Amino acid sequence: VQDFIGSARRTQDFWMGSYIVSYLAWHAMRPVVCALGPDAVLYPALRGQPFLDADFAALFAAGPEPSSAPPGIASLPNRFVALVPAHDAEKLAREAHAAVQERWRCMAKDVLTALAVWADGSWPTSSTWEEQIANCWRVSYAVYPWPEPPADTAKGEGSDWALAAVKEYERLFAQREDDEFDRALPFFLDGGSRQRMVRIGTAYSRLYEVADRSIGSTKATRHFASGREEGEFCTCCGQRAAIT
Repeated sequence: VQDFIGSARRTQDFWMGSYIVSYLAWHAMRPVVCALGPDAVLYPALRGQPFLDADFAALFAAGPEPSSAPPGIASLPNRFVALVPAHDAEKLAREAHAAVQERWRCMAKDVLTALAVWADGSWPTSSTWEEQIANCWRVSYAVYPWPEPPADTAKGEGSDWALAAVKEYERLFAQREDDEFDRALPFFLDGGSRQRMVRIGTAYSRLYEVADRSIGSTKATRHFASGREEGEFCTCCGQRAAIT
C-alpha cells in the first residue's frame, strides 16, 4: 500500500491513491457487514463512516437514506478487525479477498471505458494490462480462534475462559516486564465480587495481540510475483511496464 500511494507525483495523486485504498478496504469489510452486521467489525468503528452510510440502503432493508454524492474523503485504513463465528471465519476472509479483487477489476473496466471514450473508439488491452490488474494487490488475513471454554463455563461468562486465553498467550509469547495487563489481572481474581466481572472479553487485548502478530509476520514476508515487465517502464512508479 505504501508503494502504491508513494508513487504519486502530485497532491491529487496522493489523495486519489488514499481514496482507492479506503474504497477497496470498505469492499473487503462488506461481506462481513452483509453477513453479521456492522457491529461485527471492531476496528475501525463504522458508525458514521461515509462508505457505510452511502451503501446502507443497498445492504439493509431499512436505514438512513444514502447520500447522493460518494464519500469525499479516505476515511478507512487498509486493515480491519472483525469478530466472527469461528466456523465462518475462513469463508468470510476468502470472500473479503475476492471482493477486493472483483471491485478492482470493475474499476479497471471503468478506466478502459473512459479511455475508449477519450480515444473516440476503443482502447485495446494487452496481456501486460491483464497481468498488472490481476497482481496489483496482495491481501493478507489471519484467523485466530478463541480457546475453547472449560466445560462447566457458561458461554461468555466466568474467569476460567479468560484465564484459558491468557495461558494460550503465555504459551506463544514470553511474558514482558512491567506489563499492565499482568499487573491488573490479579486485582480482579481475588475470589470476591470483582472476579465475577472477569469474562472472555477481559482477555481481548491478549487475543488481539496474537492475531496482530500473526498478520504482522505474514506482511513482513516479501512476496515476489513471477510476472515479467517488458518495454518502457512507468515514469511514476518505475516498477511496471507503461501501458500505451
